[in-house]
Parts: sequence; C-alpha cells; structure tokens
Amino acid sequence: MTREEVLTYLEGVNGKEIKLGLRQISALMERLNHPDEHLQIIHITGTNGKGSVSQFISQILQQAGYTVGCFNSPYFEVPNECIRINDEMILDKELIDYMEHMEPHIKVLQEKGIELSGFELLTALALLYFYKKRVDFVILEVGLGGLLDATNVISKSLVSVITKISVDHKDFLGSTLADIATQKAGIIKPNGLVIAPEQVQEVMKVIDDACHKEGAHIEWMRRDSIKDVVVQEEGTTFKIGDTHYELQMIGSHQAYNCAIAIKVIEVLREKKVLIVSNEQIQKGIYKTKWPGRFEKMSSKPKIFIDGAHNLDGIKSLAQTISQLKKCYSIGIIGILRDKEVDEMLSVICPQFDVLIVTTPNNPRAMAAEVLAEKIKQYSCEVYIDTKIQNALERALDLVDKHSEAQVIGFGSLYMIGELRHLILEK
Repeated sequence: MTREEVLTYLEGVNGKEIKLGLRQISALMERLNHPDEHLQIIHITGTNGKGSVSQFISQILQQAGYTVGCFNSPYFEVPNECIRINDEMILDKELIDYMEHMEPHIKVLQEKGIELSGFELLTALALLYFYKKRVDFVILEVGLGGLLDATNVISKSLVSVITKISVDHKDFLGSTLADIATQKAGIIKPNGLVIAPEQVQEVMKVIDDACHKEGAHIEWMRRDSIKDVVVQEEGTTFKIGDTHYELQMIGSHQAYNCAIAIKVIEVLREKKVLIVSNEQIQKGIYKTKWPGRFEKMSSKPKIFIDGAHNLDGIKSLAQTISQLKKCYSIGIIGILRDKEVDEMLSVICPQFDVLIVTTPNNPRAMAAEVLAEKIKQYSCEVYIDTKIQNALERALDLVDKHSEAQVIGFGSLYMIGELRHLILEK
C-alpha cells in the first residue's frame, strides 16, 4: 500500500465521520486475536481535558523510565500524530505495514457487510502497534462519548479516568448532563478502578451509580485540594498539600487537569502497579506540553492558539485571558454549528477588542457570515475572512497598529490545526 492509500482508508478519522457502536471493531479485534488483552491500559474519557490529562500521565511515566504508548485524537496534520510511543509518532512505513497486515481481515469483514470507519481502523491499528512494540503502559483516549466509542472495545483496563463532564455532541450523546455522563461512564469495567474529579452532583451520581452497578471502586479527586494557583504567560503554578508544581501549560484549568493525572499516578503507585518518585512526578509535569491548548506560538508578535470548541472550553479560555496581562486582544474564531454557539459567544466576546471570523475545514462548520452576524450584537469589532490564512494575515496587520497586542486563535480543532501549521511556516 502507498501512504495515500492508507490515508484513504483512514478518511474520516479526524472527526468528519462519526460512527458509534462496537460491532464492527469487535469483529476486527477478534480477527487480530485481541492484542488489547495483553496491554496495561489507562482509559480516559470526559468532555474537556482528556488530552492534557493523558499527556501529564505520559510524561510522568516516561520520567520513571517506562515506555508509554499514547492514542489521542483528532490530529492536526497527519494521522501519525494519534499514535505515539514516548512522544515519537508512528512512522509512515509502520503505518503502512500495520495497515497492510490488517487489510486482509478488513476485506473479509467487508464481504460480510461489516464496514469499519477510519477511527475504528486507527484504534485497532494503535492497539496492535502497542502490543507488537511491547510498551509498558497504554494511555487510550476516547474519541467520542465512551460506551459506544471504538476505544471501548477493550475488555479491561488498569483504570478508567473520567475528566470533567459538560454538554457537547448533543446529537450523539444526549441533551442533558446525566445523558452525557451515562455515555462517559460506559468505559467503567466490572470490578474496575475509576478516578474522576468532583464536579456537579448530577454527574457524580451517574458515575457513582455506574461504579456500584459494575462493582468498581472509585477515587474522587477533590477540587479543593488544589491551592495557590497562579497563571502567567510562562505557565501555571499550584500546590497540592505542601507540594509545589510548575507547569509550562497555561491556565487554571490545566492545574485541575494536572491534579487528576497526579491522582491517577498516586493511586496506581499505592496499588503497586508502578514505581514513581515524587520528584519524577514534578519533572514529568513540568515537561508536559500539548499542542493547541492555549499554546504560545510566538512572543513577537504575541500569538496563542487554543482548541476551545465547546461552552466549558470557552469558559476556561475566557478565564485564562482574564488572568493574563491586559492588552489589545485580536481573536481568530471558527467553530462548528452544532455547538452552543450563542452561549459560547456571550462568554468569550467580552474578552476581545476585535474578532476575525473564519470557516474551519469541516462540513459541520458554521459559515463565517452567519457567525459574524451573531458576534455583531457584542461590542467588539468584527471582520470576515473565510480563508484561515487570510484571517491570520489580517490579525498580524492589526497587531502592527498597536504597541501592545496579542492574537488568540480559538475554536474548532480543525481550524486550530491549520492555523498552527501556518504560524509554524512563518
């Protein structure tokens, strides 16, 4: 197979195709002899923070000398980004080799009327790859929901991690917090271990009930354990107990995500699953970076990008902006029309002097003209540049007119990925 043929197979993996259900991937994993059964998996779901939590855990484990496989989605530029071992992406040759290994099985299933989505194929490929590479631990991030997500094909996990839950993907997961929490809690395994942060009572009850039903043990991360949070452009600091932690990642929500990761490591350490020192935890936390999460792309001019694509993410973004030094703020925004757009705008628009509206490369994208009309009811100045490159150029032109200004690109990860690529090319 060529790389182009592999990419054709994987078309849809970046979120343009959503297919929930375990029948298809279960059939493929059976033909592959269930490589997941030989892996020590940390399974992570939630509405926001999944990727950040997975990165904190990965870096801590690597500091302790473990080999760590990570599966995250979506990707910014190439599907290789979704599958990494100790931060190294799977090579093109390996991606081709593993797809060629799976191809005969895929064809047999197709003959039986079983068609797999790109995300299902990439999930199966990742689990097979991690098994063949004999990694010590796998950090497996759910794509969408949990109960019917392809990653939930696994029969067991070391721990099911559920980050903060809020409303998102209502068309697929349900319209209430309880509905969505039920889907997320679907990753809890019989007699398993669950770690989740304290949050609204409605969500905690669903998780607690699911644990009771499965005979699983839950450890709650107490939000009030996080103290003395300080957010600056260089990163974030906070304390848990008497221990001081420094992050390169920016935002008080990252202190929250980090605390979840610390809880996971501490509980697994208590259970003798792993050996890691407090110093290795601190070093791993400081080393952690995660593209597109209030990522500082440039100091001169000052440019940040953030994949805040739902209401909860937008609230965290607004809080982060408000905590940083006040200056003239230029935003580049592009979002999908199936989000809580009006609520998101009411939170974020007051943080900006100018908003440049663009269109993400996704069939679910809200047209720039429609989004701009919604923004006009707020006080900030509005421009429309449907091409992301043009939006960036306009933002940089506006920066030149102000002695102290910052550009923040935010919204859909599809838009953020392209924007990130354009900035790195400059």
